[in-house]
Amino acid sequence: MTLLLVMLHTGTMFAVIVYFWRMRQAEIDTLLAAPIHLTHLLIPLMLKHGRPGSIINVTSGGAFVPQVFAPIYSACKAALHSYTMTLRHALNRSSVKVNMVLRRIA
Repeated sequence: MTLLLVMLHTGTMFAVIVYFWRMRQAEIDTLLAAPIHLTHLLIPLMLKHGRPGSIINVTSGGAFVPQVFAPIYSACKAALHSYTMTLRHALNRSSVKVNMVLRRIA
């Protein structure tokens, strides 16, 4: 079995009035650390096969227009956007393509 596509879409958002760090850390872990961790576990497997494959990260408008009601969410989405762009350049000569889907915030 060959892995051809990995699409990472994670989400959680807490309002700015949440004071407990463990909730903030959970938000960072879900929105940023988890996609990065999973990507780095899967890239070697995808490269090993040499067949064309894709990694698609899902971000949102919060990456470009900070959501004042959810600063951690916006910061994580901006960081995921930057990570995705950097990873795209790092893998540009490989069989693995890196893309991003921008989800609209309602």
